[in-house]
Amino acid sequence: MSFEIYRVDTAEAAMEDYDRWGEVVVGMYAESNYKGSKLNTTKAKATLAVWAESPKHLLVGARLEGVPVGFLIGQLFSTWFGDDIFAKDILVFVPDPHRKNGIAMALYQHFFRWAYHEGAVAGYLSTSTGIGTEAAKHIFENKLGLRQHAHTYKGDM
Repeated sequence: MSFEIYRVDTAEAAMEDYDRWGEVVVGMYAESNYKGSKLNTTKAKATLAVWAESPKHLLVGARLEGVPVGFLIGQLFSTWFGDDIFAKDILVFVPDPHRKNGIAMALYQHFFRWAYHEGAVAGYLSTSTGIGTEAAKHIFENKLGLRQHAHTYKGDM
């Protein structure tokens, strides 16, 4: 299986990709821990358009024969107390029929290469959707050589 990794770097491309990714986004949303939250597609589109042109965000997708089969959104940030730059994933999703084919790994590698070239000194990856948590842990620890750093907890307000 040969897939293509590509970057989305204009608002126009983000809107084209949003339409192509729409089915993937809805699938992720339906599977995730966020499914009880209201999905605001207008807000999501506006945010992607801004992030696509932001030098501190990366939108990258994977295509198989022209069809979207996964995507990653990442960002660069610094702490309130220092100047070092760090990388953090916001969202990574590969639909079920395309999992375990190296797509997520390729997306993460692309993200880390970009972050490194942008000056990041470390990266933070996480899982909050509840989708593929064990698979993500395997990639983080065994493929990317990362170690567990902290825990995140959630509660209703």
